[in-house]
Amino acid sequence: MNRIGFAATIVALLATTACSGGEESPGSTPTTPPPSASAEGGGVGGISPKLPKLPKFRGEPDGVIADVTVEDCDTEPGAVSANGTATNSAKKARDLVVVMSWAVPSTGDVRARSVSVLDDVPAGDSLAWTAHADLAKGDHVACVATAWRGRVR
Repeated sequence: MNRIGFAATIVALLATTACSGGEESPGSTPTTPPPSASAEGGGVGGISPKLPKLPKFRGEPDGVIADVTVEDCDTEPGAVSANGTATNSAKKARDLVVVMSWAVPSTGDVRARSVSVLDDVPAGDSLAWTAHADLAKGDHVACVATAWRGRVR
């Protein structure tokens, strides 16, 4: 696969990672599990810096990006933040995990990541989430949110 095809594949995966619903939502599609825990490197030459680990779930989590809003997200190098709300659309209390990635659109390379865990959110409730990370100088980035619902270990 050439470099452009690989980059297009990564961007497509980032854009669709958590767009699937879970079994508790009518008309759902299969769940996409969270991406791998971290990437190594120094953030130089298109290699992502070391990224925060993602929590592990008991069982298979549901992708719930439709239940998350992003109200603001910084993209200038330095200290960046993002915020929004997440709603538990399940019929029972669940943990919600919102992952904000700052990624290069042309390559899909994740330059920074923040993981927000909202514990035991009651059914139907919406809670605010915030994300903070340090973004090194370099390529233009876009904010890419993904989210899962389940029980965090």
